[in-house]
Amino acid sequence: MNLHISRDNILTTRAILNTVLRDDHGEPLYRIETSFKNTREEETTISRFLPEAGTSGTNGPSSVKGDTAEETDILLRALSEQEFAKIEWHRFHSTLFKWADRTMEINAYMPYSNTLMTERAFTATDGKSYVWKYGTVRSSLTRNDGINTPIATYHRGFFGLMGKSDKPYLEISPEGLNIADEIVVTFVYIERRRQQRERGT
Repeated sequence: MNLHISRDNILTTRAILNTVLRDDHGEPLYRIETSFKNTREEETTISRFLPEAGTSGTNGPSSVKGDTAEETDILLRALSEQEFAKIEWHRFHSTLFKWADRTMEINAYMPYSNTLMTERAFTATDGKSYVWKYGTVRSSLTRNDGINTPIATYHRGFFGLMGKSDKPYLEISPEGLNIADEIVVTFVYIERRRQQRERGT
């Protein structure tokens, strides 16, 4: 499964923090939205689009917050969304991952797994351990199983000739589909930090 980042500004970390992730057919699957809590904190909310269209109540069109041309189909179809995780970013103390049933600090949920601090490991709800790697040009996820089974890879976008561009996307292997929600949430954290390292910020 490929999840394409649908924001125009593909070369900044803001594209990762505020976007809709769509599959190869253009179907919206996830929304990532970030707001400022104060000058030192941000909060990223990750929601999934539900398969059926909402028609009334809290799951109706009012739950759809996008207002860009890229999200016209979401508004017209009145797609419902379900929030399932938050990342509370902190500048001077630990970033928090907030799930429906728990809140965990980054170093408890996804600690570094090597001395160079280029990998972070987490245990998913399937009981298996996974490792995100901060690559020099892309982040990637493997299963911590001794043979490093590939689970997810981020493919960067680029601008081509004549103004043509390819938007970035997150590729999730069939082995990772059962934990897709967790992959998306942890990817947001890893790729933001990787890009910050790349830019020295």
